[in-house]
Amino acid sequence: LMGSVFALQAPECKVDKLRELEQSGIGERRIEGFGRVAVNWYQSSELVTHDQAVYRSMETGRTFTSTAGRKLAELMVNRLWRAALDDAVMAKANQLGSLVKQPRKSQLARLRMAVQNAMRQPPGIGRGALDRYLKGLGDRQVTRRQFEHDRVQGRSLLEWLRTRAHDETAIWTDLDAGVPPSLGDVKAGLTPALAYEYNLRLIDAVLARAAKEKEA
Repeated sequence: LMGSVFALQAPECKVDKLRELEQSGIGERRIEGFGRVAVNWYQSSELVTHDQAVYRSMETGRTFTSTAGRKLAELMVNRLWRAALDDAVMAKANQLGSLVKQPRKSQLARLRMAVQNAMRQPPGIGRGALDRYLKGLGDRQVTRRQFEHDRVQGRSLLEWLRTRAHDETAIWTDLDAGVPPSLGDVKAGLTPALAYEYNLRLIDAVLARAAKEKEA
């Protein structure tokens, strides 16, 4: 049953086999933390502590030898990284959204829909669809003026949107979310797909903040 703990006498087998079992666990749903195996727990009569520097060194040097253990570590560090990026997106959007004043609320709403649709597609397809939408904005003189008047990060809003949609590296510096977390030899990834997603998340959050400013 979930939450059950069983204590067994150590079997007569080689120590390295027990260590392998500790690494891999046993049973189903091990990727979720179930089926953990510990050998000779709590046998020391003396409590030994390490300072944080030693602990970080131990974690940094750890190597995951089992597939399940590595997958669990990847899940953990990527969740932590996404949480940090989500917070950074909101902080950046609060800063940049107040700079977007000219486009009408209806224009912001339609653009957000185009961005959200692109976010649900692979980068190659989504970028193409968003490029076509932004080109349409630029081709209409009255609409183009709305998106060229405001300046965001040194560019017109329209140019900022185009740049963000195609960026694969600057997003990490712009968001300033810190160092990607790691656990042993597993580190959160900075992939082009993740950069695409968070560039569009930032665009959407900036437009949402701009629309909210218009309600005030």
